[in-house]
Amino acid sequence: MIVVDEIRTYPPEAIKPAARKYGNRWCHLMTDGSKEELHAFAAKLGLSRSSYQEHTTLWHYDLVPSKRQQALRLGAQEVPAAEWLKGAWLQERIAQGQQKRRQQMITEQIRALIDPYDRYPLDCDGFIKLAHTALVKAEIVHQVHAGQVIYTPTGTATPPHFWITLETEQQGHMILDYRARLWLRGQSDEVPHGVFQPSRYPQVCYQGEPCDLAPISEREIAILTAIPYGVLYPVGYTTPGVDDYFDALMIQEQAVVVEGRFTPYARGRTRWCRQGQEGLAATWKERYYYFSERTVNGSGSNDNWLGNENYKNGGPIKIVHLELGLAQLYQILVMGKSVALICMCATRHEGDYAPWKCHLRYIVDALHYVAPGLPIQFQP
Repeated sequence: MIVVDEIRTYPPEAIKPAARKYGNRWCHLMTDGSKEELHAFAAKLGLSRSSYQEHTTLWHYDLVPSKRQQALRLGAQEVPAAEWLKGAWLQERIAQGQQKRRQQMITEQIRALIDPYDRYPLDCDGFIKLAHTALVKAEIVHQVHAGQVIYTPTGTATPPHFWITLETEQQGHMILDYRARLWLRGQSDEVPHGVFQPSRYPQVCYQGEPCDLAPISEREIAILTAIPYGVLYPVGYTTPGVDDYFDALMIQEQAVVVEGRFTPYARGRTRWCRQGQEGLAATWKERYYYFSERTVNGSGSNDNWLGNENYKNGGPIKIVHLELGLAQLYQILVMGKSVALICMCATRHEGDYAPWKCHLRYIVDALHYVAPGLPIQFQP
């Protein structure tokens, strides 16, 4: 049943700034049924889904008086808030909310245990040994599985693969898999990573059987976690404050410079050129990397494998040789070295990652598959 409660007059400070232009008289649109039922009715009123408020027990939309009248005309029932909140449905929702919070706490506990292992360069077998051992110590019930994972749009399958299943009261069957993206190619929102419900990834099929796996010793844990990935720092030399930021970064003994430009030249900024007495190659010597056929094998093209061939003509981004460049970059990162990946484009703060248009984003996204737990840090 869809209901509206009485109109109340609220003080201005109790109303969100964006909603104050609609006045200070409001009521609630609610339901004792499903969220889908509430959303469908709200759509009839012309309400945006963004105005929906999902409090633990009180799913609702806020209505101004005119919308309240429209809701009543469309069949909503008028019930005072005091009476509505005494309903048996509220107690049921409170119980559901408590159960959901308990399950969220369990899921957060699992992620807190397992996420730190994601930054180690491990295949699925080593990673699952660590994850299984951590879950056993935490007394979290689970089951290790062995088999294959298939990305159905392309038919791509992993080599022999391990994952963990967990059965939860609230969310049902869940999977723990932090290494599927090492082998499967697809959009990042189509290939799972972490702890998830398999129904969220309908294009990924898990085929396998339960298997027994013994927890590993502290010595084995120490061996598997001896060297984490290094940190990748996208560095654009047109970013304000980049000179000081880069200098501070390179103070680290394990920091190296990797060239990401097709043409490593910066007009009027000699320190950001590849060549020259003050250039990157002369300044950083063996800590400067330029991946090309010539630099790797001593002959052939001098084009940087990580450069964008179309950087001048405005065409679509085309990396010279992404796979070869990534292979070289990965070898550096698994040695625990931090990498300043150089480009001209201004890099953004991590919170602004979505609108980042530089070709380095293609490299960063590809690294999320090759090294799923790789830490990536943007200049603030």
